[in-house]
Amino acid sequence: MKSEGHGPEHGRGGEERQHAQGVDTRPSTTHIVPVVIGANDATMAACERLLERGFYAQGIRHPSVPEGTARLRLTPMATHRDDEIDALADAVAEEVARAR
Repeated sequence: MKSEGHGPEHGRGGEERQHAQGVDTRPSTTHIVPVVIGANDATMAACERLLERGFYAQGIRHPSVPEGTARLRLTPMATHRDDEIDALADAVAEEVARAR
């Protein structure tokens, strides 16, 4: 299997692509990409729908994060292909839009 290029954008889980689609990712000094949705119930519903679509995005909510800043935690790896990262970014953007 041919490996696709894994530049800096790859390591941040399509963060630039998500920003272009209006997704609020918070700054991070690690490979983890926090995607803020806000409400606990909307975040956990998005988490479940993404899992049903084959994407693991952990839901993080209060008290782990401040009230009203519940988020999905994306953890891309070097083994993810660029097309997988793009598909995840698009799916997350759809779920964020649905949660609004």
